[in-house]
Amino acid sequence: MYCNSRCLSVIFFFVSFVSAFLPQTLHSDDNAFNPPATILLPQREKKENLKYLLELAPYYKSSKTEEDTYAMGLFLSADINDAMEIQFASDTFSYQKPDKGFSDIMLGFRWDFLDSYVHLATLAYLELPTGIEEFAEPYAEPTLTIEASRAFGDFTAVLTLGSTYLADGEDEDFYFNFSYQAELDYSPDEKNEFSAQFSGYAPDQLDDGIMRMLAGLGYTRNIDNKNAIGLSAYKGLAKRGTDLTLIFSYDYQW
Repeated sequence: MYCNSRCLSVIFFFVSFVSAFLPQTLHSDDNAFNPPATILLPQREKKENLKYLLELAPYYKSSKTEEDTYAMGLFLSADINDAMEIQFASDTFSYQKPDKGFSDIMLGFRWDFLDSYVHLATLAYLELPTGIEEFAEPYAEPTLTIEASRAFGDFTAVLTLGSTYLADGEDEDFYFNFSYQAELDYSPDEKNEFSAQFSGYAPDQLDDGIMRMLAGLGYTRNIDNKNAIGLSAYKGLAKRGTDLTLIFSYDYQW
């Protein structure tokens, strides 16, 4: 199982993030934490005997205070063994008038270390400032998350906690922000998956920082064992960060 909303998921923070799940990837009207948008997407489990996952996620974000944003999210994961995987995420090419260009990339490592009454996993990742100046974070930002999940019949509940070490700008002080994400997934059959998410992180900036909150709904249609499409919507709930984000996703596993 991987978190690409995940768990944020992260979400990424201490559980697959998602938590990071609230922030925005491109420049904003304040110094908010900005992980790739693919981290927002609902959790997707790899099918049995399939080790690689590619996810393409074009998205649109509407903002009351800025120009709208368009970007092509990308998520890749590869199993090292039954319990470990490496991950790559980025918003790749992005556009927010008048700026366009490449965004930062994020490298991650996931370890599912307990599968008992509760499933536990941890994710460490590093966002690298590889994007153009308008879209890049000022420095590399490490994140550590921990994720707990439990299945109840057709439902799966996921809770993620995490923290990121970051700075709001060049020559500014570093600090830790902390995040959480709660996700409830419902799979009535093999073809259909529904998800509801609520997440937050704080502070959203070092000076005058507040708690950011985000709520979202998602639907995934499994076309066959390897292909799936999905649609997700997320709405910011804090006084800063009220953007509406719509994400279409396509998953391919092999």
